[in-house]
This record gives sequence, C-alpha cells and structure tokens, in this order.
Amino acid sequence: MINSEKNPSILLITKQHLKAASLLANKIHAWLEEKKCTVSRMQAGEDDTGLLARRFSFVVVLGGDGTLLGVARRFVCCPTPLLGINLGKVGFLAEAHSVEWREILTLALEGRLIVLERMALVFEVFREEKRLFSGVAVNDVVLSRGNMARVINLDIAVQGFDLCRVRADGLIIATPLGCSGYAASAGGPLVHPDIHAFSLVPICPFFCNFPPLVLPYPQEVRVTLPNNTTDIYLTVDGQEGYSLQTDDSIHVRGLPGGVHFARRDRTGYLRKLKARGFLAERLNNV
Repeated sequence: MINSEKNPSILLITKQHLKAASLLANKIHAWLEEKKCTVSRMQAGEDDTGLLARRFSFVVVLGGDGTLLGVARRFVCCPTPLLGINLGKVGFLAEAHSVEWREILTLALEGRLIVLERMALVFEVFREEKRLFSGVAVNDVVLSRGNMARVINLDIAVQGFDLCRVRADGLIIATPLGCSGYAASAGGPLVHPDIHAFSLVPICPFFCNFPPLVLPYPQEVRVTLPNNTTDIYLTVDGQEGYSLQTDDSIHVRGLPGGVHFARRDRTGYLRKLKARGFLAERLNNV
C-alpha cells in the first residue's frame, strides 16, 4: 500500500511532445502543491539519472501504455510505485483515465492504493562467449525475422537442457503482464500477473510441434541462432531493437518483484481483460 506521508515527494513524468500530457501535468502539479507535496517533473525520454535516483513517494506517468512501459523499465528493481494516468488508446497498464486524475491522486495521498509487484525479464546477449549487451523488459522479449518473409530457426534450451529447434516467424518470451499483448495475438496463454512465471510463444510455427509453454521464473531460457541464421532482431517491449547474427546466444530469466504498480485493488486485471474483450460471452447462432 502507498504510505500516507505528511509531505510526500512525487515525480511527474509526461509523454514527450504530447501537448495534452503537458497541460494535464500543469494542472496536477498545481493541485499537488496545494496539498503540500514536493513535485518534480521530467519528460519520459529525458536521461536525468540524478532525478531518477532520488527517493519519491510515488511516480505519476501521464501518457499511454508505451510511455508507461518505457518508464517502468527505468524503475525495474526500484520499490517506488508507478501510477499511470492514461492519455492513450489502450490504457491496459494505467490505473486511471485522464478525467479521473483528482480521484486517483486523492486515493494515493490518503494511502488508499495498494502496491502490486509485477515480474520483469532480464536478458543477456552473448557473442563468442562474451556478453554483448543486456537489459530488462516489462512486457516481452521478441526474436523475429527482418525484411525477408521467411521462417527462422531458433535452438531453445531450458536450464541447460536442449529442448528443441523451432522453425517459425519468431519467438515471444512474455511476462504475465505482457501476455495480453503481442503474445496473446500469437495464440499464447493469459497468465495472471500474480503468478511468477513467463511464457514462450512461437510466432506462426512451421512444421514444428511447439505449443505455447509456461515456465516458472527461476528457470533460464537460452535461445541460440544456428548456422546460416541471419537478419534476426531482438525487440524489447516493442520499443528497443537490436540486430543479431549467427551463433548469438540470448539468455532470458524472470525477475520477480521487478516493477511496482499502484492499484485500487487486486481485481483490476480481470476487469480490464473483460472490458477489452479477452473474456466475453459466446453468442450461439440460433
């Protein structure tokens, strides 16, 4: 639960170049100062490491799901709660719409919001047994083909056990939070975000029997690009991309409690699934 503090310190982060976010931030800033809060501000794309390193009671993110994802990656392993106010189209990650900002912020200041921990992913890319780069993902890590419309080969191992070779358009490794995004479109399962697990979902598998697979977080997945596998890309949360080459090895593992989100209650995930048509009554043709 967000603690009610006498003089809370709050960070406002707005989507870059979005006038509506800037205007709303001005209103929220003034309102919070009237409530005796200390307010700091930045845009989502700014690289202010000094500001991000400070302690805040909670962080308010104004934008869509993409903005919140980008901010969440920067707060992985930080206990500061993120409170999303949606100005985009989907708003699956945000807790409130823009018209509800006074209501949701009042609940936050009164200590009436709970804080839910959500799993993230840690990935590392190795080339010739040397780590090339690493990072974190909140939704998913995706391996996919480049410009050519052809299947790719991916050798998959779990905990050092060689599982199989997948021939497909690509592979999605998704957190429970990310299972309702790209992974669901590719036929993956919906995994409740309270569960510490992640899923492997092939994209259009071709002549290979590899159904979507859910794994517990302690297990590490290793994906290796076999000989003559070229023009492959690794994409993080649909926002950051890296080019890969033959024999590269990608290691992915779960990170429980990686991100903290402020929520009204624990039923919000199921309510959002239902509201967005993931859980709908089937109509029988009479």
